[in-house]
Amino acid sequence: MKKFFKVFTLLALTCVIAVCAFACNNNKTPAKSGAEYRYLAGEKILIKYNAEEGVTEFAVPDDVDKILSGAFKNNASLKKVIVSDSVKEIGEKAFEGMKSLEKIVLPFTGVKSYEKGLEKSKKLFGTIFGTDEYDEGVKLTQHYTASDSLSFYIPKTLKSVTVRPSEDYDLPDYAFYGADTLTNISLGDNVTAIGDSAFYGCYMISKFTVPSSVGKIGESAFVGCTRLTGTAGSEETDNFIFAEGINLKSIGKEAFKGTKLTVMKLPDTVETIGENCFASDLSGTDITVNGESKLTAVYLPAALTEISPYLFVKCVNLEKVYYGENVKKIWVGAFKYCDKLKLVSYDTEDTVDTYGNIKIAATVENVYADAFAFLGNDGEIGYFVEKTDSTVCDSNYLRGTSILI
Repeated sequence: MKKFFKVFTLLALTCVIAVCAFACNNNKTPAKSGAEYRYLAGEKILIKYNAEEGVTEFAVPDDVDKILSGAFKNNASLKKVIVSDSVKEIGEKAFEGMKSLEKIVLPFTGVKSYEKGLEKSKKLFGTIFGTDEYDEGVKLTQHYTASDSLSFYIPKTLKSVTVRPSEDYDLPDYAFYGADTLTNISLGDNVTAIGDSAFYGCYMISKFTVPSSVGKIGESAFVGCTRLTGTAGSEETDNFIFAEGINLKSIGKEAFKGTKLTVMKLPDTVETIGENCFASDLSGTDITVNGESKLTAVYLPAALTEISPYLFVKCVNLEKVYYGENVKKIWVGAFKYCDKLKLVSYDTEDTVDTYGNIKIAATVENVYADAFAFLGNDGEIGYFVEKTDSTVCDSNYLRGTSILI
C-alpha cells in the first residue's frame, strides 16, 4: 500500500509540473519587435531595432538624438533605412552585419556631423558598418590620409546612399573613398563642400548632381569615376550636373583627372581650377597615359582668371576650349600634348577649322613655357596663333608645335 501511494504521489506531481509548464508556455511574453529607445540626459537614444514581420523599411523618428552601436546588428529584413537629420551621433558598427539593406539615407558620413578633434577615420562612410567580415558583406577599403586606411564590410546589397544634412555640412575628405559597389550617391542641399578624394574610385557611379549649396570641390574628388561619361553641365539630361543657381567658387587640382566625361560646361561662378584638373591620368612620365581623358570640348567659366599648370595635359581627344576674357595667365604646360586640339578661343562663336587656331585674348598678360607644346600629333595639324603685342609669351610656349605662317 505504501508503495502504491508513493507511485501515485509521483505521478500526481509530474502532472502538476506538466500543467504548470503548459500554462507558462501559453503565457510567455512574445519577443519585442520594432525599435527600442532609452532616455538619457535629455536625449532619446535608439538602442535596438528588432525585425518586424513584413517590414522592409524603417525611418528613424525625428526626435531621436543618437543611434547606439549595434542597433541594427545582423538585421536581415530591412531594405531601406532613413536616418532622421535630428540624429547627431551614430555609433560605430550601428549597422553591422545587415544582410538585405539596399538604400540608406544619412544626415552625415561617419559617426558625427562635426566635432573638433574627431579622428579622420571616424568620418568615413564605412565606420557605421564596422570592420568585421561576414558572408553577406563586401570589403570596402577606405583611406583617411594619403597613407592610412581601414577596411570595413558593408552589405553586398547596398547600392544607394543619400547624405541629407539639416544644416551646413562639408562632406569630409575621403568620405566615400573606394566605395566601388555603390551605384548611386546623392547629396542634399545643405552640403557646402565636397572634400578631397571624397569619391575617389567610385567607378560604379554613372550620374551625379552637385547641389547648389556647394561652393568648393576638393582635390582628386572624382578621380577614377570612369562611368561618369557624356556632358557635365546644368541640364537634367547631363550625366554630371551642376544644380541651378550653384555658387561654386573653386575646383581642386586633379578633381576630374582620368574621368570619361566628354564635354565640360562649368558654372560661370568658378574662380579657380587646380592644376591637372582635367588631365589624363599619367603614369610615370608626362607621355605615358594610364587613364585617358575623353574630353572633346570644354567651356571654362567667365570668372576664371588663370588657366592652371597642366590643366589639360595629355588630353588626347580634346578639340576645343573656350575661355572668358577675365583670364590673365595661361600657365606652364596647360595644353601640352593635346594631340587633336583645334581651337582655343575667347569667342564662343568660333568653330573648329581644318587647321588649329590659338587665340590669345588682349586681357591675357602672360603665356608660360610649354603652354601649347607638342600639339597636333607630331605636327600633323598646323596652327595659326593670334595674340596681342602686349601679351608676354615665353619663348618655349609653342615648343614642338607646327606653326603656319
